Amino acid sequence: MFFVVSTGRSGTRTIARVLDQHPLCRCAHHHPAHRVLIRLGAEYCHGEIDAEDLIFFLEGMFPPRAGWPVVGESDQRFSYMIPLLAALPGSPRFIWLIRDGRDVVASAHARGWYGDEPPRRVWPKARIQGDRSGDLPAEEWAAMSAFERCCWYWTFTNERIAADLAELSAARWTFVRLEDLASAPGPSLTRIRHLLGLPWWPLRIVHANKNPSAPRRHAEWTAEQHAAFERRCGAGMDRWYPDWREDR
Repeated sequence: MFFVVSTGRSGTRTIARVLDQHPLCRCAHHHPAHRVLIRLGAEYCHGEIDAEDLIFFLEGMFPPRAGWPVVGESDQRFSYMIPLLAALPGSPRFIWLIRDGRDVVASAHARGWYGDEPPRRVWPKARIQGDRSGDLPAEEWAAMSAFERCCWYWTFTNERIAADLAELSAARWTFVRLEDLASAPGPSLTRIRHLLGLPWWPLRIVHANKNPSAPRRHAEWTAEQHAAFERRCGAGMDRWYPDWREDR
């Protein structure tokens, strides 16, 4: 069993479609039967549900499996419950999928995250909050623009993933940039295959869930937006995309 952890707008559906092409692998994206995790993942991140209660749901959703096919799921909510998932029977593996923070922020902001999203949708109601997660004081969170909140979200989520995966054996997880998967899928997919114990198979990169509204590229951001991104995401970009400052 394996789980893909990431932020939203980072290719979780794309990687699920790619891996699901393998005859010995089944990878779902936001499995319909697991939609409750949208709410429970946020509640757990916000400290509103106990680990014992959440692990009860997870054990029912992901029973032990053996043999073929290798079964996995790709869902951004897994990013906040890695220790619980890692404790499930069978020593599940993890694929950490990351995307350039500028593209995530541009895409999320264009979709109205933390701003003018339709309140009737389930995702906005369960969006991770800086104050409720205990990461930021309430007054600081309230003063932030929707754009800066998107920046915070990218860093907070990836830092949490990094910290939780660091507690696991290196044999149980791998790190993949979406850009590398799209432009040079060979090495990225090779690492994933080795992690999951899959033989080689000709997998095609199939992009999915593209943003219908063109996000503002970072070259078009205002000075205030650039400053917010530097403040919230600069250190993370230096860590995971060390050459990013050459493309500004």
